Amino acid sequence: QGQPIALLTTANIRRTVKNKLAEQQEKTKRADLKSITAKIYYKVCVCKFRLAITHYDAVKRLFAKNYNDYITLVWPWYVTVNVNDKIPFFTVTKKPALKDAEKILGPFPTQKSAAGFVNVLEDVYKLCRKREHVNNGRSCPYMQMDACVGVCAGKISTDDYKKIIEQAFDAGAEPEKAIENFQTEMQKAAKELQFEKAAALKKRIDKLAALKKPAYKWT
Repeated sequence: QGQPIALLTTANIRRTVKNKLAEQQEKTKRADLKSITAKIYYKVCVCKFRLAITHYDAVKRLFAKNYNDYITLVWPWYVTVNVNDKIPFFTVTKKPALKDAEKILGPFPTQKSAAGFVNVLEDVYKLCRKREHVNNGRSCPYMQMDACVGVCAGKISTDDYKKIIEQAFDAGAEPEKAIENFQTEMQKAAKELQFEKAAALKKRIDKLAALKKPAYKWT
């Protein structure tokens, strides 16, 4: 009769359809979907966040009067950084402050994917990770391992560090462009026989390439 029967989300549509439309071997309280299903409509979504939005839109169209009974909204995650802070840090949050100097990346489907995104930026750009060392001038293991530029210990100025933060944010927003810039630097270093520098840039390129994984796609 052209009416919706069920609205489902699944990672494997073939398996789900097979299970739902299987012939019932014995009588149960469950509806015999095979006998009443005429058509199946589906849409492919690239990530959990996009899936949640698509599911929400479909529920509102199909069950307009009582759509709230059919959904549980998923709150996305964001990565924020305030460039006006004395020493800016990337932060994972569900609720950006929306301040004038706050920059936002996202949304991300899960807290884990947002945190992984930040870890990549911290590794590539050697960002400060220990907030507790900001005001005491102490060095941390990351700086001792040359995995941090050392703004907390005064190795570089806060103004220079904020420029690095800007570069890291831009890389998060457009990883392909950042990778191209690193590739240009790497090729130049190789031509000048600066092989150690070229190798270091290659490592940064490989790490930054991780940002193109499906887990970080929010549109």
